[in-house]
Amino acid sequence: MATTAILTLSVLLAIVILAQNAKGSGLAAGFSAAYQFAGVARTTHFLNRATWVIGGTLMLFCLVS
Repeated sequence: MATTAILTLSVLLAIVILAQNAKGSGLAAGFSAAYQFAGVARTTHFLNRATWVIGGTLMLFCLVS
């Protein structure tokens, strides 16, 4: 079960990291065009927060297993 969780978290982390772009023209820009109420800054903040949470959870699972 821990192996499945680690693999799933690894794939999610890779997707979230690839969605980010330092110049603001990555996946975050596409979300802001579709949802004008959110804005690029808010979407970028969400992707940044998701990276830290998924990364920390992945490290925890690796240490426990």
